[in-house]
Amino acid sequence: MKTFFTFLLVFQISLGFSQQTASLQGFKVENIFGDTINLSAFAGKKLLIVNTASFCGYTHQFTKLQKLDSTYQSQNFRVIGFPCNDFGGQDPFADSTINSFCQNQFGITFPMMSKVFVKNGDTAKIYKWLQKKSLNGVKNAAVDWNFNKFLIDEQGRWVKHFRAQTEPNDTAIINWILRPNTATREIQTLEKLKFTNEKNGQFRVLGLNSTSERFEYELIDISGRGLGSGQISNGNDFISCGSRSGIFQLRIFTEGKSKCYRLWLN
Repeated sequence: MKTFFTFLLVFQISLGFSQQTASLQGFKVENIFGDTINLSAFAGKKLLIVNTASFCGYTHQFTKLQKLDSTYQSQNFRVIGFPCNDFGGQDPFADSTINSFCQNQFGITFPMMSKVFVKNGDTAKIYKWLQKKSLNGVKNAAVDWNFNKFLIDEQGRWVKHFRAQTEPNDTAIINWILRPNTATREIQTLEKLKFTNEKNGQFRVLGLNSTSERFEYELIDISGRGLGSGQISNGNDFISCGSRSGIFQLRIFTEGKSKCYRLWLN
């Protein structure tokens, strides 16, 4: 009997842990056209989940949300919108009307889901998960108005919550989108890359696979601004990024070809 109760206790603890750390990819939702969408289809992509409204002071954010989705979709990122009428009654119409509004006014192409309850009424399961630490395993984050934003990583894990005042093109959001997936090796042939002199924001490249003695390079920040170019030798010369940390693109030219690496340096 004691063994049975011990097993039952362990089972309940395990079940609670499983629920707490559930991935967003385990949810099924209905899109704005009435089709069932399994969010596991977004595995491997970073997501920005946002509760939208058609007649809100923040409705202008649709423009920046669309641009964010269009700009970074090729880099395994998507925006997903959930219309909601809970805050100020600012999205009162049916899904078909909401869809027409989004298409005609903002040219929305990112996935829009069927209207949900976020705070009032029968809160959608996905929004219970987004707002409760007991479900997402990370943090409580109450949605307090339209256009709250949640960041979800490639494995469907809860990352961060932003309120409506944070614009979709905020630096913190863009930096997160461009940050390499920790589950993969983004630097490819660079076996080591780091700051070797933090005071001056410098680093050097080790492990370039080439017979060349010297390499042409170009360093670019996330806004596309060139930070410098020149020649380096494998493991010897320093590159200066002019900053202690950030996200950069490093283009290396070797043997008539070039490779571009996205680097998250801290």
